[in-house]
Amino acid sequence: MSTPPKPSLHSAAAKVLIGNALAFNLGFYMVLPYLATHMSQDLGLQAASIGLVLGLRVFSQQGLFLLGGWLGDVYGYRRTIIVGCAVRTVGFVLLGATHNLLGLLLGAALTGLAGALFTPTAQAYLSRLYHDNAARQQAFTWHNWMSEAGMLLGPLVGLWAGSLGFGVAALGASALFGALTLLQWRVLPPDTQTLHHPDNAILPHLPERTLWRQLLGHKAFWVFSLLAAGYSVLFQQLYLAVPAFLHAHQANATMVTTVFTQTALLSIVLQWPIAKWAAPRMGTPNAMGWGLACMGLAFLSLLNPLALNLPTMISVMALLFSLGSVLIYPLLSNHVAHYAPAQARARYYGFFAAVGGIASLLANVLIGYALDSNHALPQPSLWWVLGVGAVLAGWALRHHVALCLQSQAHA
Repeated sequence: MSTPPKPSLHSAAAKVLIGNALAFNLGFYMVLPYLATHMSQDLGLQAASIGLVLGLRVFSQQGLFLLGGWLGDVYGYRRTIIVGCAVRTVGFVLLGATHNLLGLLLGAALTGLAGALFTPTAQAYLSRLYHDNAARQQAFTWHNWMSEAGMLLGPLVGLWAGSLGFGVAALGASALFGALTLLQWRVLPPDTQTLHHPDNAILPHLPERTLWRQLLGHKAFWVFSLLAAGYSVLFQQLYLAVPAFLHAHQANATMVTTVFTQTALLSIVLQWPIAKWAAPRMGTPNAMGWGLACMGLAFLSLLNPLALNLPTMISVMALLFSLGSVLIYPLLSNHVAHYAPAQARARYYGFFAAVGGIASLLANVLIGYALDSNHALPQPSLWWVLGVGAVLAGWALRHHVALCLQSQAHA
C-alpha cells in the first residue's frame, strides 16, 4: 500500500487551519472589545447584566474546552470545526441583532461554545498533520503569527465597522464565520485522510474509559499544563492589571489601546527572527523557561527602576512581554502533542486550554479583588508576585520539559 504524501505548509488542510488563526481572531476582535460599550451605551444595561453576559461568554468557552476536545476525538476534527464555525455565526447574529438580555446571553453562550469546539480540535488537527517535530513547530509558529495578526487587525476593522453601528460589526463578523463554515466544509479533507503516521495501521483502538484514565492519570502532562498556565495568567493581565495601572496614572484610553497595538505589532515583527535564530539555538526547554521569565520581567519593569516616563516604560514592558510571548507560545502548542496519543489528541489540547482558562479566571478574581480593595491602584507587590512567580514557573517548566524530552529520547 502506498504511503500518502507528507503534508507541508502548502497543503490545502494546512493552509486552511493556519489561515483560520487569522480569520478566527479577526472576527472575534471585531466584536468583543466593543460589546460592553454597546450594552452600556446603546442598550442601557446595568453593570451587573453586562458582567453576566461577558462572564457567560468566558465560562462557555474556557469551561468547555475539554468537552470540545472530546467531541473532536469522538466525532472527528473536521466535523467539530465546521459545527464550531456555524455556531459562532449564529452567536454573532444574536449579539448584533438582539436588544434584550436573554438574546444577548444566548449569543454570548453560543459564541463561547463555538470557541470551545473549534480551538482544541483545530490545534489537534494541525498537530496531527505533522509527525516531524520541526515541521510541526514551524506550522504552529505560522499559526501564532496569524493569530497575532488577527488580534491586531480585528479591533481596527471592528472600529471602522462599528462607526456604522455595533450591529454592522457583529453581522460582518457573522458573515465571516459563515464563509469560514463553508470553507472548512469544502477544503478540509475527512479525518481519515490526515492520519499519515506509519504506525497507524497497528495502533490499537482504545476504549473511551482507558483514554480518560490515561489523561487523568498523566502526571507529567498535568505538571506541564499547570506550569504553562502561567502564560495564560500573565496574558490576561494585559486586559486587567495593566489597564488599571494606566488609569491610575491618569493615562487616557489611547494609551491602553497603544499597549495592545504595540504588543501585537512587536509579536508579528519578532515571531520569525525568534523562531529562526533564537529558539533553535536555545532549545525547547530553555526557550520555554526564558519566554515565561521574560513575560514576568515585563511586569517587573512597571516598578520603573530606571525612572522612565510613562510612554517609554510601557514600550519597554510591551517589548519584554512580546519577546517572551513569541518565545514560549508556539512551543507550548507543539509540546502538547508529545503527551497525547493520536486517538485522544484533541481532548489533551482541550484539557491544556481548560487548565489555562481556569487558572486565569482564579488569578483575575484575586487580582480584581486586590484592585478593588485599593481603589483600582495596583500595588508594587502585584508586579513582584507576577514577575517573580513567572520566573520561578519558567525555571520549573524548563526543568520539567527537559526531563520529559530526555525520557522520550531514551524510550
